[in-house]
Amino acid sequence: MEQLEITLKSISNMGSDGTTAYEVRLNRECTLGEFIRAVLTTYTREWGAIRAYCKGTCEYSGGKVLKSDFDYSALVQMVDTKTIKASGGWGSMNYYVTLR
Repeated sequence: MEQLEITLKSISNMGSDGTTAYEVRLNRECTLGEFIRAVLTTYTREWGAIRAYCKGTCEYSGGKVLKSDFDYSALVQMVDTKTIKASGGWGSMNYYVTLR
């Protein structure tokens, strides 16, 4: 299976707090667990949260999970790759995903 690649595309101007909204694009479909792993290994200097609507939150920093509400059943669910959004700047990035 090919490695999951994440591409961020800015969809707004930078706000007064230094953050920007992003559309998140993936090179293939993935599970929530694969998405979290890709964020942790791709952006090793970031911190923030990955939120899945109605499922919970995973807080991360420096390539490590600090706290997670996700159970196994959430981690193996497929991510709706067309609706992933992100917001952040200055090293902080929050991701918002919907699971199928």
